[in-house]
Amino acid sequence: MADYVASVGLRVRERRERFGYSRRVLAERSGVSQRYLAQLELGSGNASISVLRQIALALDCTVGAFVDAPAQDSDAWQLARAFREAEPALRKSVLDQLYAASTAAARAQRIALIGLRGAGKSTLGQGLAARLGCDFVELDALITERSGLSTSDVMAVYGQEGYREIERAALLDFIDSTDRAVVAVAGGVVTDNGTYAVLRARCQTVWLRADAHSHMERVRLQGDTRPMAGHPAAMNALVTLLRQREPLYAQAERTLDTERGSPADSLRELVTLVELAGWSAPATD
Repeated sequence: MADYVASVGLRVRERRERFGYSRRVLAERSGVSQRYLAQLELGSGNASISVLRQIALALDCTVGAFVDAPAQDSDAWQLARAFREAEPALRKSVLDQLYAASTAAARAQRIALIGLRGAGKSTLGQGLAARLGCDFVELDALITERSGLSTSDVMAVYGQEGYREIERAALLDFIDSTDRAVVAVAGGVVTDNGTYAVLRARCQTVWLRADAHSHMERVRLQGDTRPMAGHPAAMNALVTLLRQREPLYAQAERTLDTERGSPADSLRELVTLVELAGWSAPATD
């Protein structure tokens, strides 16, 4: 029984870390105390079904994700037992190495383009996907598909916090169901630490960089005058926003300066960047 409890705790911890949640955040979202979560993850707490359900709801999964038990002669069972008996520092080191090894190759095949509106995420994203022979999606469209509402309506109905939760859930669904794709991500995703951590951990991230004047002009040329409507200081606001977010965008794995050359030049450079970061064509028979 102790080995089984340890395997449940291991699965809870792995799921929590996939979301980029600390124990404190998961405790707040699930209503389960940090102390109880720590005991559960370390294999010394025997959680009831109702408690596991609270945790599962907070981590957007079912209780079955935690309690399906592996056979006692399986590698998973042996790993859970060894993990429970190891020193804390060794447990952390092993988990870090296993996670890095299992995700490094996969993350390179999911390419996330980030940046402010007008960065070229849709244009370059569609061109990149065509070159790589994979799907192109926009996270905003996934949010609409999941919620049944436009992104503006999601914000109006659920507020900023609710919007970010739906955004994170849509991103995780995309990651869990997609091996190879290019995804354009809304510029504000970098302000949510948990979602941005998941994005960087599970996708190859590229910041499409441009100055504020280029962002504004590209949006205007697309026929979208909303940034300027009734807002004479729109440019100053955009400059300030870009300055605030630049340190966050700079955490992306790669940066592409779209000020240099034509869109075709930017696309060629983008293809080179993602290939250097580990993208590879699928094997053919």
